[in-house]
Amino acid sequence: PVMGACCSEVEPAPGSAAAKAGALAAMPPPPPAMDREDPEPKALPPPELAKQAMVEYMDAGDAEVETADDSVTSKEQRQQAKEVVKTFVKDMVKGRKMNVMTQAGQLKTCVVSLSRQLDTLKIKVGTQTRSIPLRDIDEIAAGSDVEGIATPLDDLCATLILSDDCITFRFADLNGRDTFVMCLLMFCNGQK
Repeated sequence: PVMGACCSEVEPAPGSAAAKAGALAAMPPPPPAMDREDPEPKALPPPELAKQAMVEYMDAGDAEVETADDSVTSKEQRQQAKEVVKTFVKDMVKGRKMNVMTQAGQLKTCVVSLSRQLDTLKIKVGTQTRSIPLRDIDEIAAGSDVEGIATPLDDLCATLILSDDCITFRFADLNGRDTFVMCLLMFCNGQK
């Protein structure tokens, strides 16, 4: 039977050299350094040193901007992750049609749901229902690198490995697979 079958990076691009050179040319020259005891302006460094200092200053400024962008990006990423998990939970508690793969590689449609307590996965194929406590899931493998099973796997598969069995789901795309694996793994780890 299907239930017992063993189943199966955006960093902002740094400014171009041309953009930095254009910004350097547009900047006014730095003011001469002033010594507190001597109000006379000190001599300016040779143009090569001044240009190098300005390039270093601009590079440091870019690093600060990238750090600020990274923190904004991190905040946005955390918000997006929360939305992904929230949508996953909502869909899974209602029950979601998915494809489960038999040992022979055939796909069967099933309805997979999570309990409201997010501690049990329920798989329903036809009139058969199997409840799997998340604490009983030893591992969740994404893709085709699962040892010890005969099920023909591919990159769109996610396999739940239990102590005495495994269940493979096949997804339409990698994003769906990765979301399922990430969210379910998070809830499984919360049960252990």
